Amino acid sequence: MRKQLVACLLLSLLSLASAQPDATQLPQPGTPAFPCTNMSLPQLPADFSGTVKYQVRGTVAQGRVVSVETKTLEHSAGFTKRVDREVKMNIATALRAYQCERDGTFEQGFAFNDDKPLKP
Repeated sequence: MRKQLVACLLLSLLSLASAQPDATQLPQPGTPAFPCTNMSLPQLPADFSGTVKYQVRGTVAQGRVVSVETKTLEHSAGFTKRVDREVKMNIATALRAYQCERDGTFEQGFAFNDDKPLKP
């Protein structure tokens, strides 16, 4: 039986486009300071195995994520470029489903492990 895939948000920071507060005071998505709903996790490819961490920067305009830049921070040995591209596309799809009440730019970390959550 296939292992349950678990996704864990490592860090989630948002900054408002109109003002850049101190990094220690940035609001997180889904909080009263930067309310977002419909924050689903990305789907992972059927042949995903190992571990991988990503840092994502997204831009919200008119309440929707309109651009996404994803950077791979680290991955386990044998993690293929094809799976990496597919996971990045699925992250972008999930983020574009976010509905936010404010416009701005956010950074959000994602970590995936094929059998258990990664510790932050």
